[in-house]
Amino acid sequence: MVADFHPLIGEGRSAVGTWLTLPDPSIAEALSDAGFDFLVADGEHGPVDTSELFGLLAATRSASIPLLFRVGANEPVRIMHALDAGASGVVIPQARTVADAERAIAWCRYPPTGMRGIAPRRASGYGRRTAAYLEGANTLVTCAVQIETREALAVLDEILAIPGLDTILVGPNDLAAALGHTGEINHAEVEAAIGARH
Repeated sequence: MVADFHPLIGEGRSAVGTWLTLPDPSIAEALSDAGFDFLVADGEHGPVDTSELFGLLAATRSASIPLLFRVGANEPVRIMHALDAGASGVVIPQARTVADAERAIAWCRYPPTGMRGIAPRRASGYGRRTAAYLEGANTLVTCAVQIETREALAVLDEILAIPGLDTILVGPNDLAAALGHTGEINHAEVEAAIGARH
């Protein structure tokens, strides 16, 4: 069963999570019991791939802690692999435009709302719970996009208004570089950009 991240973000309160940048299930298991609200396995800059995601999900299952997967790129196959594996949702890096965010959301949702393909994989109990999973997946699965560029900042209000987008994640390192302050995530302009809509 996919752990639901939405109660955390739907109540308007802060949720505290951490990154899984190593594919060792024992690390995921230990962090699941460390008081975090959610975990994010990193498939963009970290070495975690879909096959290793299975082990991380098994390790976090007993704690029912939501495990999101940051895919390597805004591509349908990467998104669907993560969701079919049973991730609670995906984090999509480098959403620069409204169209980027809309594409990410579409591949997180089943028709008629979106374009995600249906397959009897791990998320639906390998077909045993397909009907129940399909009924709730469009509202259960979390779709987050990363805001990391000047282009994204310029259209952030439009991105935030897109139906089906659950939350955003600011990428401070890439945002700092995009603003001309590489390596300076505490620069005043970077902090102002991040805090402008907090």
